[in-house]
Amino acid sequence: MQDIATFTEEIGHHKIMKYKFIFNEDSFQCAKSLDGLSNVVEVIHWQYGNEEVSIGGCNGFSAPSPASFTPFEDLTEEQVVSWLVEANDMEQLDAAVDNDIEQKNIASNQEILPPPFAS
Repeated sequence: MQDIATFTEEIGHHKIMKYKFIFNEDSFQCAKSLDGLSNVVEVIHWQYGNEEVSIGGCNGFSAPSPASFTPFEDLTEEQVVSWLVEANDMEQLDAAVDNDIEQKNIASNQEILPPPFAS
């Protein structure tokens, strides 16, 4: 998986991200041709978290106007992440990752034992 971005600055009017978006080579579903445009991003599949814990999701996007279209090969990390920040409730995503980290920490302090009276 390729880490697309972890920003330490605000993205537009959005808060600083607590974790990072992670993508792999099949994260971007694109229309080959749409309204005269090529390789138009329709769906982005992502993971959000850190090296140990992440949650998955995807977001669909409507067709852009030709005036605001950025060719796929010219997309920047900041631009893609800003779309995802805009499309998701980041506080909810942060809480979900926090919960998964807490559950992992609880599980790491547990073990399964046979009954003490088993022979």
